[in-house]
Amino acid sequence: MLVFDARDVLCAEETCFSSSNMQKGEIEQSAEADFMQIPFEKVYHEGGIASDSSIIGHRCAEVLAPSPMDIGKSLKWVYCRSEAERTTLVQELGEVSDGLLNKIKVSDDLRVFEKRFAFVDSVSLSAQGVAFKLNPRSDSLGIFFELKAFDHTGICVIDCKSENLPSNSPLGGGWIAKAKLKAGMYRVQIRLEKQLAYDAKLKFDLDPF
Repeated sequence: MLVFDARDVLCAEETCFSSSNMQKGEIEQSAEADFMQIPFEKVYHEGGIASDSSIIGHRCAEVLAPSPMDIGKSLKWVYCRSEAERTTLVQELGEVSDGLLNKIKVSDDLRVFEKRFAFVDSVSLSAQGVAFKLNPRSDSLGIFFELKAFDHTGICVIDCKSENLPSNSPLGGGWIAKAKLKAGMYRVQIRLEKQLAYDAKLKFDLDPF
């Protein structure tokens, strides 16, 4: 999740906004007086809508920033759901400044992410293989799971797949993709529902001290 400085974005000269979902043909506004008329008690409403169906539309009120948007100044944070996802994002970005890296955080606040479905929570290496933990789905359904691990030469040393893996192990902990690993650098990739969910290089040292 990208978190922007609200003042910088809202005060930009070309920024407009709507009081409801733009897909409904809502009129774009830009005047301060119009902004103050947005029913924020409905935009940030929580719970059931009772008899007021307009809450549905107002919950989708939009800030319409100019495109392309220069995020260098207004981007404050990048929130990830787990350390594993942060590691994947950093690898996908490649070489970036320390300033951007310091903005990439892990948030465990349920008001940011509901965390109702499966994602990779943690990954680690041991002599027995690749240990991993998934965030459990709220509906307890199994997921299509794939894991591959490559050694430093690019040879695949682990290739496992399950078409219906429980996102939570029977003992409430994690899982392990078994293989006898030697000390060295490995690249681990995990796919959930055939989509890349984790990709990182990990070092395994038999004597970490």
